[in-house]
Amino acid sequence: MLPNVRREEWYQTATNTNWTPEYVDEEELFPEGMSGKEQYDVPDDGWEEWEETYKQTAREYYETQHEKDKSIYSVSSAMEQSDLPHSLGMGWEDVLKFHFASVPLLERAAVTSESMYARFAPDSAWRHMAHFGAMDELRHAELQLRIPHSFVKEDSQYDWSKKMYHTEDWVSVAGRHLFDDFKAANAIDSALQITFAFETGFTNMQFLALASDAADTGDIEFAEAISSIQTDEARHAQQGTAIIEILDKYDDLDRAQYLIDKSFWRCYKLFAALTGPSMDYYTPVEDREMSWGEFMEEWIVDQFLENIENTGLEKPWYWDDFLKTIRRADTSHFMAGGHYHWRPTLPVATPGVTEEDREWLEEKYPGWEERWGYKWDRHAEAMRNGNVEKTIADDLIVLCDLCQLPAIDCDHVHDHNRLRTYEHNGETYFFCSDQCQWIFENEPERYADHKSILRRFVDGDIEPQTLEGALEHMGMGEENAHERGIDFRAPDWGDDWKDWNRSSSVTGKSDD
Repeated sequence: MLPNVRREEWYQTATNTNWTPEYVDEEELFPEGMSGKEQYDVPDDGWEEWEETYKQTAREYYETQHEKDKSIYSVSSAMEQSDLPHSLGMGWEDVLKFHFASVPLLERAAVTSESMYARFAPDSAWRHMAHFGAMDELRHAELQLRIPHSFVKEDSQYDWSKKMYHTEDWVSVAGRHLFDDFKAANAIDSALQITFAFETGFTNMQFLALASDAADTGDIEFAEAISSIQTDEARHAQQGTAIIEILDKYDDLDRAQYLIDKSFWRCYKLFAALTGPSMDYYTPVEDREMSWGEFMEEWIVDQFLENIENTGLEKPWYWDDFLKTIRRADTSHFMAGGHYHWRPTLPVATPGVTEEDREWLEEKYPGWEERWGYKWDRHAEAMRNGNVEKTIADDLIVLCDLCQLPAIDCDHVHDHNRLRTYEHNGETYFFCSDQCQWIFENEPERYADHKSILRRFVDGDIEPQTLEGALEHMGMGEENAHERGIDFRAPDWGDDWKDWNRSSSVTGKSDD
């Protein structure tokens, strides 16, 4: 008779499997270090009010996922005889290489996070949901490792999809540092940061934005795969919202507010370093549907604010500065320039910026030409003079001791770009932003001992103390030199700019 009973009459009973242990103590079954209950003022029976938006049985889950996979693998099979993605241009391949190097193994790491919730979360309904989340993340890793695997035989840079996080490349260090921070916590703290700040706040950027660009570019396989992944993310991301609803009911949001403020900023920094340049610089200009800044406004700002407003949380304390930053996309533009200047450290073929790119960037970010154009002018001049080596760094940049990304201090007109310093136990630490410094100062014992690539260099952990020594340390040594990033447009793209007049671009008038 069960199929004739309405879901709302049996689902809660079926997922409410909390019990009173008889053979072990409650603390042994759900240790505080893993569950996190003791850090919140919620009674034990209060967690039994945990309720997700998506109500799904195991049978429904398996049937739905089977249909999704069947659709994706059908597309992949149809694409096997095509010349994709190589026929779509090296710029689009850069987007794919960045994505596959950065994302699949993080998805695999998220399996362990969801598994922790499935074992140690303080309510059975949450544990039920997290089992599906763990299977989701495993599916995501497998899908996104399968696609680049078929490209490795033609381009070894795609092999970084499997090995990036097993190296000490600066991107790997930054990504691991962020997720280790989120995962090295109890179930409640971890889920607030991963499922609310990261998944609710940012996976739309990586999956919906790139899926849209992929469809416009003609990469149907990639578009289908990551669109399918996003439908899973939207479901298991609801775990964080359900936690916040309980904390709000018991007026216990202070710790959650801190964790969301911290993790939202950390996520932004990583996405600005990876996805921002992919959308604004590497996607073929004719296929760029939206700029990074526009997509941030529509999908991240608006959606995140809506999620915040539906809870008792407040906007992060730095919100106004954050809006100014994304509207100019400062971090993204800095990172695109950094990718190019330090391209041997990245397993992508980083291109120079053409005149067509430049016009698009000025249109999307009025003032781009005045703020950033002269930096690319220098690279173009070097190209025209046959001095390609002058477009490549011969040193290392200061890295932020919190986010592990470049601590940029290039624009003294805008206060938020200045380099920050902080003294702790006799050591000077460097930061790219007030937000990163704030995070560090709140928990210096959590972050102080982590060594960035630059600190390892200065401390003598990298030998020889040269750029080549750093490249060897990062997995880009001589034996892997063929996997280092190059400018696939060099040296011809410099000719695009030989008659370029920045004043005309900015003001619409010629200097003549």
